[in-house]
Amino acid sequence: MQKLFLPALFAAVALSAGAQTMTEWDDVSVTSVNRETATDLALPLTDISQIEDVAGKSQSPYYMSLNGIWKFKWVPAPSAAPAGFQAETFSTAGWDDITVPCPWQIYAVRNGKNWDKPLYVNTSYPFTYDGSTFSVMASRPSDWTYNNSRKNPVGCYRRDFDLPADWDGRDIYARFNGVGHGFYLWVNGKYIGYSEDSYLPAEFKITDAVKPGKNTISAQVYRFTSGSFLECQDYWRLTGIMRDVSIWSAPKSQIRDFVLTTTFSGDYSLAKALVEVVPDGQPLADGSVEVKILDNGAVVGSATSPLTSMRPLTLAVDVTAPRLWSAETPELYDMVITLKEGDKVVDMRGRKIGFREIGVRNDGALTINGRRILFRGVDRHDFSEETGRTISYEEVEQEILNMKRININAVRTSHYPNNPYFYDLCDKYGIYVLAEANVECHGNMNLSHEVKFRNAMVERSQNHVRRYRNHPSIFMWSYGNESGNGDNFKYVEEAIKALDKSRLTHYEGNSQWSDVTSTMYANVSSIEGIGKERQSQAASGKKPRPHIQCESSHAMGNSMGAVRDLWNLYEKYPALTGEFIWDYKDQGIKMPVSGKPGTYYWAYGGDFGDRPNDNNFCCNGLVFPDLSWSAKTYNTKKVYQPLDFFMQPDGSVTVTNKLAFKNSDDYAVTYTVLEDGLVPVASGNLEIGSIAPGESINIPLSLLPADAKENAEYFVRFSAVQKADTPWAKAGYEVASEQAVLKSAVKPPYQVPQTGSLTTADENGIITVSGNGFTVSFSKAAGTLSEYTLGGKIFIDSPLRFNAFRLPTDNDKTRTESWDKMGLRNLAVTPGEWKVTRSDAGSTVDLSVENLYKGSGNYSFKVNMTFKVCADGVVLFSAAITPAMKDVVLPKMGFRTEMPGGFDRFTWFGRGPWENYLDRKEACFEGVYSGTVAEQRTEYVLPQETGNKEDVRWMSLTDDEGRGLMFVAPGLMAATVENWRPEEIYRDRNNRVRHPYQVSYIDKTVVSLDAFNRALGNASCGPDVYDKYELKSHFAPFGFIIMPLDAPLTEAQMAEKARVSSPVCSPVEIISNSDGTVTLKTSTPGARIMYDVDGKGYSEYTAPMFLPDGGMISAYACADGYFDSFVTTARLGLFVDKSLWKISNVSSEQGGGEKAANAIDGKVTTIWHTHYGNPEPACPHEIVVDMGKRYDLSEFIYQGRSDGSNGRIKGYELYFGDSPTCWGAPAVIGEFSNTPDPQIVLLPSGTQGRYFKLVATSEVNGKAWASAAELSVTATAVLPESTAEFPVFRPRGQHLIIEKSSGRNLHYGKGSTEGDFMLGVPKGDTEEYKFNFTRVPGFTSLYTIRNGSNVMNRGDGGWRIVSGNVTDGKDGWFRLEHVSGNEYRLSAQWENRKYLNFDRFDSGSFVYANKDRGAVFTIENFSSSGVDNIEAGSAVNTVYPAVTSGEITIEPAAPSKASVVNISGSYVDGFDVPCKGTYRLDVPNSVYLLILTSDDNTVTTTHKIIVRH
Repeated sequence: MQKLFLPALFAAVALSAGAQTMTEWDDVSVTSVNRETATDLALPLTDISQIEDVAGKSQSPYYMSLNGIWKFKWVPAPSAAPAGFQAETFSTAGWDDITVPCPWQIYAVRNGKNWDKPLYVNTSYPFTYDGSTFSVMASRPSDWTYNNSRKNPVGCYRRDFDLPADWDGRDIYARFNGVGHGFYLWVNGKYIGYSEDSYLPAEFKITDAVKPGKNTISAQVYRFTSGSFLECQDYWRLTGIMRDVSIWSAPKSQIRDFVLTTTFSGDYSLAKALVEVVPDGQPLADGSVEVKILDNGAVVGSATSPLTSMRPLTLAVDVTAPRLWSAETPELYDMVITLKEGDKVVDMRGRKIGFREIGVRNDGALTINGRRILFRGVDRHDFSEETGRTISYEEVEQEILNMKRININAVRTSHYPNNPYFYDLCDKYGIYVLAEANVECHGNMNLSHEVKFRNAMVERSQNHVRRYRNHPSIFMWSYGNESGNGDNFKYVEEAIKALDKSRLTHYEGNSQWSDVTSTMYANVSSIEGIGKERQSQAASGKKPRPHIQCESSHAMGNSMGAVRDLWNLYEKYPALTGEFIWDYKDQGIKMPVSGKPGTYYWAYGGDFGDRPNDNNFCCNGLVFPDLSWSAKTYNTKKVYQPLDFFMQPDGSVTVTNKLAFKNSDDYAVTYTVLEDGLVPVASGNLEIGSIAPGESINIPLSLLPADAKENAEYFVRFSAVQKADTPWAKAGYEVASEQAVLKSAVKPPYQVPQTGSLTTADENGIITVSGNGFTVSFSKAAGTLSEYTLGGKIFIDSPLRFNAFRLPTDNDKTRTESWDKMGLRNLAVTPGEWKVTRSDAGSTVDLSVENLYKGSGNYSFKVNMTFKVCADGVVLFSAAITPAMKDVVLPKMGFRTEMPGGFDRFTWFGRGPWENYLDRKEACFEGVYSGTVAEQRTEYVLPQETGNKEDVRWMSLTDDEGRGLMFVAPGLMAATVENWRPEEIYRDRNNRVRHPYQVSYIDKTVVSLDAFNRALGNASCGPDVYDKYELKSHFAPFGFIIMPLDAPLTEAQMAEKARVSSPVCSPVEIISNSDGTVTLKTSTPGARIMYDVDGKGYSEYTAPMFLPDGGMISAYACADGYFDSFVTTARLGLFVDKSLWKISNVSSEQGGGEKAANAIDGKVTTIWHTHYGNPEPACPHEIVVDMGKRYDLSEFIYQGRSDGSNGRIKGYELYFGDSPTCWGAPAVIGEFSNTPDPQIVLLPSGTQGRYFKLVATSEVNGKAWASAAELSVTATAVLPESTAEFPVFRPRGQHLIIEKSSGRNLHYGKGSTEGDFMLGVPKGDTEEYKFNFTRVPGFTSLYTIRNGSNVMNRGDGGWRIVSGNVTDGKDGWFRLEHVSGNEYRLSAQWENRKYLNFDRFDSGSFVYANKDRGAVFTIENFSSSGVDNIEAGSAVNTVYPAVTSGEITIEPAAPSKASVVNISGSYVDGFDVPCKGTYRLDVPNSVYLLILTSDDNTVTTTHKIIVRH
């Protein structure tokens, strides 16, 4: 049935010439008129040598390029297009010239034309449209680039060409390889046809329109067409003739198409090439078809078949011992197909082919030629920094060669077919291609459900397959990208498989029909979960589908953290197939800087005044627009390298060949042993032999020198290089490398001079310490060292201040709002009192101070600092940073100062030579490196944090004379040197410098010495920094030694000088553990720790101490041969034992990995999330926690999820009390910020209770959900359990609602504009005064209230309460707020923070829902006075799931007791069920009965549960 459907499908969209109306461009039912059916792009040949580059630089005599200068007329709308311009007699005088190919927007900005300019937008359409007809000519916002005065520009093109005389009698075709977004074609004034799909060649037969000699070809191109709906990709929205234009000719009897498929023998020793040939045109009397396959000119297989009719026929060609094509071995053959009449050659076609087979193993591994393949891939746009969407053959070739040098082996053509010669080059050089169709309706993903677009979606994939299916590099077809999950893709899959069953299929948006599953930017835990799931499927005998991470490691700016973490999982789990990095190259348009000849910048969204735009989100490249590399490129090369080296504990090295097909014979491996990462002490060749693909060898080594120095570090560095030239690199090119530590250093403490003549002074707010030729100054106002002078020259001229700010990266964007609000950019210092002590010998001066660095709100940092100035000019600096808010994500924790201009020679012992960060440093080996300060920065398209060096032991900054300072870390530090101040480049997330040329560089060196610099992550589009790398505010001891350099030193001399540790013990860290114990630690080896609790005297610390009541802890470290550390202090609060906590009620939970219990498990990496998908209840949501003890409470802490903003709570209400079901007024009502950081809510004095309830009233993105990573409290005392009795509100039966102050009853009264419920006095048994309460399932205080069939509902304006029938939404919900006894205040859920009350209290007074104060109501059962036990909803208990691994959810109709009995009737478990919650059955696998009995014994239900662990 499906095969019959498809031809009919396209009859509606491929029209004949007679149907041409010039409205096709705005008609979704038309995709082309008179366009030829897509075929292989091979051209007629006269000689086999013409096969090379058939799609690019064809040497066929029957090919003519029409690239070059065309005449061009731009108009702002279709109605302004010049009438009759296609006529031969039309004059183009006054028209512009334009280069073809080139998008007209790019040509405009290069040549000063007043046409529309480049526009970049990510996911939305830059046009508006009619929602029913899908016309693209709807009214536009006035501030848009394409507004009503420039609604849909049109470009008219014309040029002349001379038809070759020897083409006479042949059929002539015009081929446009890429035109966006739809165009009409004329030749010599005769209408030819129309085409959409900007990125597939469109071909028209123009035989009947051409004439001998001079001809005129004309095209009219539309900015927006109905085809634009499917071209909403994340790229510059450019238009025009963007790829090559040509004409070519074929004989009247021709080979119109051919299709190659291959089968293999089991051992790949025989390949059978099945070649389907499609002849066309005039029949031949004695026709035949011959297929030859040649290897370097020698025929290795052939077949001939007579041609009795012009119908398709298939020829089989056997090739023995074929050399198989793969990315590692891109073996190509020539295939020549000849159409003959007798012995006469009528037509000849040919192309490069490769033999390879694609499959899926039983464990889900994707295979090529029977071997598992891991794709080290990139997503790629066709893009040039000079010409935008037009990219030359030479540029594409350089891109692919560059990829090979980075160890990349695969490309996803995101999100459209690339230029035709791209596929030839991938065949030639060896790149696996995930070929994606030109389908993305990101601006309206519902279009994949829309039948009107089904034809176009199917056709684009069909034409895609037909054009490129003969390329061996293509291993998979992709339906398109981010176009929703509609059924249209079911038909796409069927259409692809009807044309090509030899390849797999892919679609990220909905993988149910494709051969593989797919994710974008899935984090480590998600990828690991998929890997384990597929492994489990395979173990159970089910063949799993392969999984592809089709977009990964969003490479925007300074990015690509934790690539290794993902890659380790790809290698571990067979069904994981690798990744495609988004994306290969920054899409920055190279533009000159005005007024600065020879200076350029890369433009991005908004730089041309384009609106709407998405700024620099187009610049996500692994390489820059000019293909230059940055640190993330080198890191990718390292992760993707073909050889791995691993040092074993016994000193041997394991070498692994990561290739799938080739032995390691192509590589020569050497090793070098380095002392302190600088001095080579040994080197040699590492003979690895011929390691088979996927195999490892272990090589014994003894590398550490016998005379190794105790105070030095030793490393071994391995390097694998190419033995011979390859097309992409010369012999000697390094393809793989590794470094390992052979020995760590044991550094002695720096020896402080024993004598000296130091003097001190205290004048004008400056404390100075002076010695022999140097002065160190300390500012009282800044609270720190402010100047260092040596020999009359200033070396430091800016205060050494605490710093927690960096210039945010693109990947910091999820944090910048929080950092802005925290005030980190400009922390204000409140300096403390200085303590200054000079040693008796005058050899040292000790200075100490405690400063407070204050941001906004509660964000501040207490920083204790000590400086020991020594007589030789050395300054020993030690500090302890104590943040007021713990576990808050920060940019940095460290110190910053400045040195005058001239100190710009930077040398360091740490990771290098490129910038590196905690989660992206493996390509940067530890060693000694040097360069200028300016050379340390990477000029990202958007200026941002750059130049960091991790694992720094020491660094120096010197002038041309070698004078300067060394900074020596006792351990490891992060360091950055810059010629700009971050706070001058960035004011807030909405105000920052956009381009490097706009940065104000200063004639100073800004020096950052950091205990921690935040890792990178990929949160520009993907996971944020993983928790193991994340920088969260915490107590941080830190310090370094400042050493003056007054004469030039070599790098080796510096290394020797720096082989010392600080002689001052590191400050003690005081750690409060989750079990109530306190741990003390110092980083000084062998040091003792002395501590004091509440001033009771110092004792030596030996083990963690249990301090449930907290207290003031003081501690310091001491060791023989070291100076004591300063005393650190911490006031610890009351220990709140969260192991006692449990969930008492939750209104909604996703369950599994996102259950409510995760919110109180002490782990910020797990979350509670309300249910999503189906059902997806909207706010409000509530979660009730039993803390196990009753507390006097001071703070509530909410921490949102760190892996995204979905569900983060915005509006909230907090309740505290001594009953899990009876709640009074909220203690606090407020809003949380959109941040994953802990957010502290200060509670009113006297807040007490054992239970708390958090009600989420809204979500930060306006979504339905709620989520939490962790909920906590701060308590000041444990209180006795409450003895108060609380009413259990069970609204079974009918009730009277009595307004307390008036004694009048609420009743129903229909008919007033004021509402339907009012006060009155009942007379006898009056039904309109009787109300029923039904508890809203999952909530402890929400009810629906009805009088008979009249449900109290929201009325017009929200203040009215009317009779309605809403019971399942907030327009029918009321909150009962307990006052005392059976007295309550009522509030309507639809009115935020308002209550039910009256304007008057006499009979007939209507109740309103919008009052600031609430009336107090007494709720009495109709049949008796006083409080009644009122039923909670209908008497139905719900228990699910029926089959469980142990956890079940129970929704009781009323507080109940649960009993679990086995099938023999024996009791095995029991527990209280006060309200809805998740409960754990700790019982063996079996069948059980769960018996629920309400506390009043009125309701009993029995439920069958099957437990399967």
